[in-house]
This record gives sequence, C-alpha cells and structure tokens, in this order.
Amino acid sequence: MSYDGKQITTPKYVSLHQEINVTCEALKARPKANVTWINTEGSTVNTVVSSILSTGTLFSTVSMLTFSMTDESIDLDCVISLKEANFTQTIHGTFNIYVLPKLQLIINGETVSNGSIFPINDVAYQITCNALKARPTAFLSWTRNKLPFDDRIIPVDYIRNTNTNSTVSTFMYKPIENETVSCISRLGEISVTEEVSARFLSYDNNEDKIPILLWMIPSASAIALILLLCLVCVPYVFVKRMRAYLSTNIAE
Repeated sequence: MSYDGKQITTPKYVSLHQEINVTCEALKARPKANVTWINTEGSTVNTVVSSILSTGTLFSTVSMLTFSMTDESIDLDCVISLKEANFTQTIHGTFNIYVLPKLQLIINGETVSNGSIFPINDVAYQITCNALKARPTAFLSWTRNKLPFDDRIIPVDYIRNTNTNSTVSTFMYKPIENETVSCISRLGEISVTEEVSARFLSYDNNEDKIPILLWMIPSASAIALILLLCLVCVPYVFVKRMRAYLSTNIAE
C-alpha cells in the first residue's frame, strides 16, 4: 500500500478535508489476484478504480482508493486474495488528521505575545516554550537572530496525552543587546512549522522610550533677574489700574 508515492509503514497525518489517494498493488500473480478495500467500520469500500496488467501468464492488479479526510482517524485494509490458491494477504494503513499545537513563549514566568520586546537587565532569563496538544508530536528548536544555539544543548521534554502530545523546552539565558530569541515548532514528518519570538533591548534603544522628567534649578543671577522684573512690573501694573479707576470716578 502506498500514499503520495511512498510505502505506508507508519500512520500518515493529513489535513481536514484533504483528498487522499491510496494505491494497493498485487504484482505478478497467477491467476490474477482480487483486491478489496475495507474501512474503519469493517465495511467494504466500493468506490475504487482497479486495473489489471498481464505479462505472459502473470497478472498485476493495481487498485486506487480516493476519499476525503473527514474523520479524526481512518484505518484502511487492502486485502489481496487468490481464491484458487486459498491465499489472503492484508496490508494496513492509518490516516490521522494533524493538530497544530498551541505555541507559548514564557519569560520569567510571564507568557508573552509574539514579537514582544523585553528590557535587558544584565541578568539571565528563564525562557520556556510550550507546544501544547499537538498531533503528531511537535519538535521544538531555538534560534537567536535566526541562527541556531550551537554552543549549548537545550533540554526538551515530551508529555503524552490521550489523543495529542505536548512538548516543553526551558533554559536559562542572558541575551545580548538587540537579540531576538525564537522558538520554532515542527510537526513530525509534516512540513508545517510555527514560530514565536521575543526581542531584547535596553531602554535607551527601545522605540517606546520611558519619558524622563527633568527639574531645572535656576542660578543665583537668574533668580536676581526674576526678582528685579517683579519689582518693576508689579508697581507699573498697580499705577496703571489706579489711573484707570480715578479716570472713571472723575468722569462720573
């Protein structure tokens, strides 16, 4: 039995509603072999396309089954039989719908969103990545500025659940200025990856700078100038208002 041009030796993981083409071959038999498909419920599948090729006195039977992946898991049996020889062989294949994990990046116990910016405090951070409830098992890897951590071995733990698996990786790390640390999740043999990252910056280089409040203390000469202006301005304003008041009263 083959799928996507490869023999089925382990369960295959596909997406929901994906169209699956499975081929079963009974090659060079005499007399010709019968090929039957049986599904998860044990029922015979009739929607198949079969062809028989002959080379002299030998016959090859090729049967292809096409279906849409709608169930969480489907088991298929290809049964090859030769009635005249009382011969039966069963080839088994399993198809499962893959489940993307919930990917979490946790820094010092705080779950952060993808692309978050963290300050550099000249200390080591506890950095954790969780890939929760994936099918098949998610494999985790780390990068810094898109390059792998070649100078250290980062531990990875696997937690098995009923129908899914979780993967956890944690380590202590002291980042450098303007460094991006990323956790990458890959689902087994499936070419489906996810990534979550955090960037480390000092406050001086952070675009969202913290405002600094400056208190300016005037010098002695500045204080003297301010007092002089007050002495000049206050009497002038007082005299001006008195003149206006007297002018109004005299006019009345």
